Amino acid sequence: MALPDDHSIFPVLTELAACLCAELGQEASPCFCGVITAGMEVPVDESCESCAVGYVRLDSAFPSTVRFPEPDQDATCRAVMAFAVTVGVQRCVPMGDDMGNPPTSEELAEYARQIFADMAVIRRAIRCCLVDSKFEDIEYVLGSYSQLSADSGAGGGEWTLTIRERF
Repeated sequence: MALPDDHSIFPVLTELAACLCAELGQEASPCFCGVITAGMEVPVDESCESCAVGYVRLDSAFPSTVRFPEPDQDATCRAVMAFAVTVGVQRCVPMGDDMGNPPTSEELAEYARQIFADMAVIRRAIRCCLVDSKFEDIEYVLGSYSQLSADSGAGGGEWTLTIRERF
C-alpha cells in the first residue's frame, strides 16, 4: 500500500522550486533546479553550459502554534507546524586556466555579479511565489542570506525562511 502524499509542505516546496527555476531560467537554464532533501548533495555539473543549480530544501520542522516562528515548548497533537526551508543557487567558481594561472579579475568580477544577481533572484522567487493566489493563506518569515563556501569548486548563496503550516 502506498503512503499518502504530504499536503502541508511538499506542494509549497514544489511550487517555490518552480518559481525559482522560472526566475533562474530568464538568464540561462540551470543544470538542475528542484526540491532536494536535507543532506542531499546539490548536483553541480561543470560540463553544463550555465554551471548553475537552484534548489529548495526542507531543513527542519517543528510545532509553532503560540509564537510563530518560534518553536513551542509544550506542543500538543493539535500544534501547527512550522517548516524551516532553504532556497539556494550554486555556481561553478572560476578556477583559472589549464596552465595553473589563477582566474582573471574579470572572471572573478563576473562571478561576484552572478552571485549577487542570484541573491536577488532567490528573494524575488520567494516573495513573488508565496503571495500568489494559491498561497495567499501562507505565513512566512524571511530569514537571512548566507554565502556558501567556494572550497569545493561551487559557490553561491542561500536564503532561509520559515513557513507556517496551512490549516
